[in-house]
Amino acid sequence: MKKLLLSITLLSSSLMTWAQNGQLQNGGFENWSNTTLYNYTTVWNTSDQDQFVGVPTVVKSTDAQIGTYSAEIRSVAYGPAGDTAFGYLFHGNTGAMGPDGGIPYTASFNTIKFQYKCDLPVTNDSVYIYMIRFLGGTIVDYAVEPVVGGTTSTWTQGSLTVSSVPQDELFFGFVMGDPNNGVLCAPGSWARFDNVQLFNGATAATAVPDFSFESWAANSIESPDDWFTLNDILSGMGLENAVKSTDAAVGTYAIELTTIQDPQSGDTIPGIVSVGPINFMSMGSPFASIPYNASPTLLSCKYKHLPVNSDQGMIQIQFFEAGNPIGNVMMPFVTNLSWTNLSVPVIISGTPDSMLFIAFSGQKPGTILKLDELSLSGGNVGLDEFKAMNLSIYPNPASDKVMAKLDGTFGYELINVYGTVVASESNLNNAIEIDLTQFTAGSYLIRLTNAGSTETHSLVIQ
Repeated sequence: MKKLLLSITLLSSSLMTWAQNGQLQNGGFENWSNTTLYNYTTVWNTSDQDQFVGVPTVVKSTDAQIGTYSAEIRSVAYGPAGDTAFGYLFHGNTGAMGPDGGIPYTASFNTIKFQYKCDLPVTNDSVYIYMIRFLGGTIVDYAVEPVVGGTTSTWTQGSLTVSSVPQDELFFGFVMGDPNNGVLCAPGSWARFDNVQLFNGATAATAVPDFSFESWAANSIESPDDWFTLNDILSGMGLENAVKSTDAAVGTYAIELTTIQDPQSGDTIPGIVSVGPINFMSMGSPFASIPYNASPTLLSCKYKHLPVNSDQGMIQIQFFEAGNPIGNVMMPFVTNLSWTNLSVPVIISGTPDSMLFIAFSGQKPGTILKLDELSLSGGNVGLDEFKAMNLSIYPNPASDKVMAKLDGTFGYELINVYGTVVASESNLNNAIEIDLTQFTAGSYLIRLTNAGSTETHSLVIQ
């Protein structure tokens, strides 16, 4: 994973359906949304918590035999090679070599009973029970047996008879297939479980925790609208490295990217934000381009960079025409502990039809990059396009003009550092251009007001 994540310069030109006409949408990172990746039981361990592949392999189901919920495990296909991810859930602990402990359990039992529904249409595909007893930290009993197969649309009792051996810890659970022996179920197969009980003869033994799968929680990520990060990939490892920061240069939020180290594999994982989807299971580059049809002349942003040992973050943009690169921008970040303006020219030798845009924090764990007010400007990025943007003012910083808008009829006031209103207009509609050529360079405030709200933005005139 390390080599793949750090090969930022190996960029893809595959076109996606997300389109932008010139400006970077949500370049100020003001808009964020929560997305639920999967639900998981808070008592049992699940395959999604171990490795989330983008498609849940354990699902909370409201089709229950008792109580409100049951647990459904699935086999799913993922990645360009059609790999199979197998669902499982279990009580106990696992380590690098597999199961290495169980939940405390001392009651005697010789039968595992459960209710199930399933659809495993491929002959001999089965759900297996793994059952391991530990006594004093040593394995004293081990069973791996197929217990569910075929198709069953009504709740049916299944069972597995096991030997009666004392234990002080118990590991057991349900797995789609027997992956330790290379036995996987066909993608699309599923099995639903509920009311899992242990019996000693005809007598019910002590119930296992959450035997009817009633306790669930959601694993969600917060991501900036119109951007993609690695958080959905890292979620299965309990990690994230692109977060919403209230330390913003303008407005309320910025994005904070951090280079981290996976505690299990030791891989270095930079914080990355991209305008196109990120897919590390693709055959080529993991970074996708998006349709883009403008010809800007300037890339600008505000940033803070807190590197480890002179580490360097970067923005890289590539513009394409008919699949051929026609422009490339590299904007490195040096150490800056306070918000800093950075602008670089954009030179394009044709008419773009797509663009790839990536920013990353660096290659040394602990490096932090904060970004705000990412902007492509100049060229044919003008007022008509601005009317469709989710922005109130643009560009910022500005030189000869700034565009402003607010819903409905609105007015504006331009205020200098002394609090003096140096320009104002009212009864404006949609979007307007404000001439700045008469004002000296420096910091200003621009206040936009309509009948329902007032927005105040900082504006730098260069």
